[in-house]
Amino acid sequence: MTTQNARICRNCAAWPLLLILGCAVLSAFCGIVAAEEQEYTALWQYAASTNFKAADVSPDASFVAAGTHDGTITLFSIDGQALWNREIAGAVRGVAVSENGTLIVAGSDDGTISLFDANGTELWRRTIGKEAFDVSISADGSIIGGASDDGTIHLMDEHGEEVWTKRMQGSVNSIAISDDGSFIAASSEDFLAALYNAAGTRIWQVRTAAKVNDVGISPEGDYVALGAADRTVRLLDENGEEIWVRPVEGRVQGIAVARNADLIAVGADNAYAYLLDRKGTTVFSAFTEGNVNRVGLSPLGKYLAVPSDAGTLTVFASSAITEPLLPAAPEPAPSGQPTAPPATGSIYLESVPSGAQVMLDDEARGVTPLMLGNVTVGSHSLSLETDGFAGWRTEVMVEENRTIRLRATLEENPEPTQAAAGGFAVAGALCGLLFLSGLRRRKE
Repeated sequence: MTTQNARICRNCAAWPLLLILGCAVLSAFCGIVAAEEQEYTALWQYAASTNFKAADVSPDASFVAAGTHDGTITLFSIDGQALWNREIAGAVRGVAVSENGTLIVAGSDDGTISLFDANGTELWRRTIGKEAFDVSISADGSIIGGASDDGTIHLMDEHGEEVWTKRMQGSVNSIAISDDGSFIAASSEDFLAALYNAAGTRIWQVRTAAKVNDVGISPEGDYVALGAADRTVRLLDENGEEIWVRPVEGRVQGIAVARNADLIAVGADNAYAYLLDRKGTTVFSAFTEGNVNRVGLSPLGKYLAVPSDAGTLTVFASSAITEPLLPAAPEPAPSGQPTAPPATGSIYLESVPSGAQVMLDDEARGVTPLMLGNVTVGSHSLSLETDGFAGWRTEVMVEENRTIRLRATLEENPEPTQAAAGGFAVAGALCGLLFLSGLRRRKE
């Protein structure tokens, strides 16, 4: 074979490899394009005269709450109607809204946390430090959290009463509460992130390579996402183990997690908002002309609320996702009047020791410590069971929009003592001796 023929053959042999590589590159490009072209469109946009610093979508995907640098809190319907505006002292640093827009909480840089009802009436205001960096609220509004510049995490009930306070090593930058109030995630200035249960017990703590600006938690509390100043997003499981870490273009300033971590919303200081899927792949991005701050995401990911330093709040929606997933509506009453939903309250239960099985009206509901939300008003039976301890039972009267707090001390099951066992042994031995003595006498 001539040199020229050999060169041609080598070129021929290389063509399949080049073809494969070309297809791979084209496939990757097509994948990126497909990911960028998800069915998210701008549903509506609201313009303010100052920067939007935080936004949140209610757990039932019906309302959006947002706060601005000039201290204005606004509640919107999901279709973009501004329902009311209220002003607080100081720039808004964090905002959160409960289910059905019943309660709206805001934290400001004057160190206060304010709670509003569905009509915008301020219910209470509480100071937690020089600056309140972030806030969060459970779906039923019974648990409210605040992150303070003095390094403390504050957990309060709907009346503003302290449930517990925990200290981290540096200023607490962010806080996120699971829908049922069972898990509380927080991050601090000194590169730490932690997860606590409802009783304030720390479940895990991790140290990161950079400051975590925002922390997000899935509605069920089984995933935690960390958005850091080193332009990374980390997804952790319920044990604090890292599932993946992904770079983004820009320092992360806001993060939110959908159910099962199927979507993670990211706001960055490069004026972009991103949506990552469960594997960390970018499936949507949007440019806003200003730094994107604390973003809001509905539980299934249909709605993405993007607050920007450009003075805009933009809500994106996906036509491919149906949300909320509500039960079938009941048949209307014969009178034609709508049926009012049942009044509910909450029960927060602790036990010593913890980890006891909780039964509400003879139905297993979890283990202590436990927050039972959406319990119908009225009398309910409550019982605890755990190995090695006597059962505990009581009747509790649940009141509308109130949280009943109970702490049960379980008694250890009595066990036969060594002395008692020895006494039985001695008695048995004496009975045996008397029996043998009787036999001898009969023989004589």
